[in-house]
Amino acid sequence: MKIKMKRLGALALTAILALSASISSFNLIDSTRVNTSFGKVGYFAPISVMRLVEKGNRGTIDPDLSYASERLLDSALTLKKAEYGIDKLLTPADTVLLDKVEAEIKHLAFTSRDMHVLNGLALPPTIDSLMEASGNRYAVAMVGSGYSRTRLNFSNKQRIRVAKEIVLQGNTFGAKYPEKAVSIVHALLLDSKENKVVYYRQNRMPEREPTNANIVTTQVNSLLVGLFMNN
Repeated sequence: MKIKMKRLGALALTAILALSASISSFNLIDSTRVNTSFGKVGYFAPISVMRLVEKGNRGTIDPDLSYASERLLDSALTLKKAEYGIDKLLTPADTVLLDKVEAEIKHLAFTSRDMHVLNGLALPPTIDSLMEASGNRYAVAMVGSGYSRTRLNFSNKQRIRVAKEIVLQGNTFGAKYPEKAVSIVHALLLDSKENKVVYYRQNRMPEREPTNANIVTTQVNSLLVGLFMNN
């Protein structure tokens, strides 16, 4: 019986690794080919929506985690923006308009993610007006999402138990298991002339803290290369 349980545990761990590999490689890319000679590009300040899981498997939006993630995203983007011709920060002075811009950017990112295939999602009015007023045809937007767990909420024992259930049910495709943390960065290229999103991609790193500076920097760099070098 002990041998069987050990084998089951090994199978469970194998399933976890397989799922991690498949999830981390998931990307969404618009089929639209963006001209690499679009010149100077504006950008919006990064936004983050981070959750902290304290009880069960559901988290609540945590302002401190979200703020920390935004600062890391901004630092990583600032270090690389000159290299890719990203120059002007597009931000309204009015706080009400700023709230609208942030809400619209989150809507674009999460809708693009849920669509799985981007088909020229139209720009909302506030973003479009701000880009046209700035004289920038193109602008980059980045949104962070993901979550972290408290130490009391997560343990290897719990992880193995759920993985065993997945193996016993014979359902590993699309199965969910408790990840300690997930760091996700969404990148979009917005076109005010065409009035649409012309590029979307996300970088998802399971089992990585969204407030780890090295992880966030790696994600941002990867997305910028995909946007400016591989298009």
